Amino acid sequence: MTVRRSLFGSFFLLLTLAQNACGADARPPPAAPSQVAAAAPSPATPAPAGAPIAAAAPTPAAAAAAKAKGPPKDRAPSIIFTGDMKMLADEDAIAKTIDRIIDLAEAAGGHVAARKDTSVQIKVPSASFRQTMKDVDAIGGVTSQSIGAEDVSEELHDLDVRLANLRATRARLQELLGRAGGIPDVLTVEKELERVAKEIDVTQGRLEFLRTRTSLSLITVTLTAKPKPAVAVVAPPPPKAKARVLDVPVPWVGDVGIDPLLTLKK
Repeated sequence: MTVRRSLFGSFFLLLTLAQNACGADARPPPAAPSQVAAAAPSPATPAPAGAPIAAAAPTPAAAAAAKAKGPPKDRAPSIIFTGDMKMLADEDAIAKTIDRIIDLAEAAGGHVAARKDTSVQIKVPSASFRQTMKDVDAIGGVTSQSIGAEDVSEELHDLDVRLANLRATRARLQELLGRAGGIPDVLTVEKELERVAKEIDVTQGRLEFLRTRTSLSLITVTLTAKPKPAVAVVAPPPPKAKARVLDVPVPWVGDVGIDPLLTLKK
């Protein structure tokens, strides 16, 4: 009976620590069977020899201290870089310009993320981000560009600590599951194991997402067709006035040489 008290006393202490590690401050620990709750000793009661050691799980104080320290000072900052560029190009050259931008990304070790008729998104290694921006600018026609930077070093550190705490909690729960006696106790531990497993999956997913974003930078390029030059419309010259000739029925007038004098103009 004494070992059973210590076992499930450690179990409920572990559940409390698991809630703290998972950030569920407002959520109470799962309800326990009445006979186990009655047998649980005070947290201050020392456990008999051979009983499970509750200190194997991280304490709230230790987790808080690890979080307060923040990321190590000697670690390079983890920054998410994004770039946005606007370009002008001849309407019939937009597709070729997009092809050139994609070639630049692949040459830098990156790839195309999305492509449309007049825009393209590329991902390049963060170490090549600024050089790729310069290479795209060298194509010509850039009208504006901007760079964004988000430091996620602290969030990555917090997620690492959280993941370590969750894994330690899972290991402790698995140990308790092997010692659980009744079916209600087994179901309670399994339910908590399922919740912790989901928290681990979510935390791992967020870590992988941030690490991918910090290792690959996103550049968005939007192209606009250059305005076509206006064609000057030249008005045709006014038609010349036709000369009006006076027809004189005298055949010898031409011989006299006075025909120009008889020509009348409007």
